[in-house]
Amino acid sequence: MLYFKRYLLLILLTSLYSCSEIIDDCLLFPSKPKIKTSSISNGIIGHEFYQAIDSEVKNSLNDDGFIYDYTLNGKLPKGLVYSVYGRSLIIEGIPSETGVFNIEVSLTIDEDCYEYNADDEFDCDSICFSNDTVSKSFEFKIN
Repeated sequence: MLYFKRYLLLILLTSLYSCSEIIDDCLLFPSKPKIKTSSISNGIIGHEFYQAIDSEVKNSLNDDGFIYDYTLNGKLPKGLVYSVYGRSLIIEGIPSETGVFNIEVSLTIDEDCYEYNADDEFDCDSICFSNDTVSKSFEFKIN
């Protein structure tokens, strides 16, 4: 029954949009966010710390054509802050406490439609734009 509903939805979408767009965007090459960084380096108390958590959009030729919205859950050591720069979440500063720290980074992507031009290859219709949030957990130490 679930597959029937999916196929029915696909038929409906096909009647509203071109077939090739649905096949490309939904079935063959769906765009999905991915946090590429696999681990966070350990740091030393009182010394400069810098870590970039980099991301991309799988199956997209234009990674920069998306808005990257990061959320950091968990406690950073005192002295460290995070900021977002393009496709990266940056953790930096001079840590003033030791310990083991666990954080979770969530990434949500959205199409950047502000500079959309109808002649562009990049489509801005949000068709089949699901599973647009991913999360990854990290553990690191400050000695």
